Order: sequence, then structure tokens, then C-alpha cells
Amino acid sequence: MFDFHLDKIFDKAIIFKILINPQTPKYEGKLEYLGPNFNGKFDTTIIHQGMINLKGTISGEYQIENYSKQTLEIGFEQIFQRKGSNHHFKNAIYAISTAFNRLDFQIISNRTGNNIKNLLDATYFGKKFLANLDVIRDPNNIYTAIGRVIIF
Repeated sequence: MFDFHLDKIFDKAIIFKILINPQTPKYEGKLEYLGPNFNGKFDTTIIHQGMINLKGTISGEYQIENYSKQTLEIGFEQIFQRKGSNHHFKNAIYAISTAFNRLDFQIISNRTGNNIKNLLDATYFGKKFLANLDVIRDPNNIYTAIGRVIIF
């Protein structure tokens, strides 16, 4: 357990605690700040699932000056799997708060043989955006790409 304070830099102490369990790939942390203009408490969890495979969340509540208290949750995931020339890649992040609508962003790429499928998926301000690009490599090394964009 690490515990340190930054009271020389900020008006009040920031308390940051990290719990690391060496037997599991899970890291947990807590961040607390009680100041004159901002109060917040957040919990963090990160799970290391492989070489660059991560999954985690940051969640808690905060209050700026005399405004009402808000909740916030941010989640992320990164996956990369490779077998020969084939791969699967996913990078995703989302944010949910009482202060704004849900935000979602993800990029996915899959390659199987000579076919590559790519997707960008985003949701923000109540709108959904999809961009898709499929690429096929023909036997004579000519590539055919088909793409589309959808907003709804």
C-alpha cells in the first residue's frame, strides 16, 4: 500500500492510495480531495489481462464550488490478440455522468486471412456515428476496399 499527500502544492491534501496484489493482475486505487473549490472521491480498478490487454474503471463523485454533486464513471478496455498474420484489436472507452449524456468510443480491427474489417463506433451528445472499412486482398495483390459512414 502506498499513501502520500500533496498538501504543499494544493490548498488541502490530496489523498491517493494504491493497493497492489502481486498474486493477481488487479490494481486498485482511491483518490480523495477536499478543497475550497472542488471536492471529489474516486475509486480506480485496473485489470492487466495480458501483454497490452487492459480493462478498468474510474468511478466516483465530485462537486465544484456550490453546484450540485455529480457522479462520474469512466471505463476503458484494450485487447490485442495475434495469431500468425491474423489479429483482433479493440480499444474502447466510455464515460457516464449526471452532468452529461453517455459518451462511447470504440475502434475494432479484425484480420482473418486476406480480409480486414475495421470499425469506428462513437456515441456522443445523443447521436451515434459508425464508420466501417472492409478491405479484401485478392490473389493478385489487388486490394478492394468498401467503406460506409452512418450517423443516426
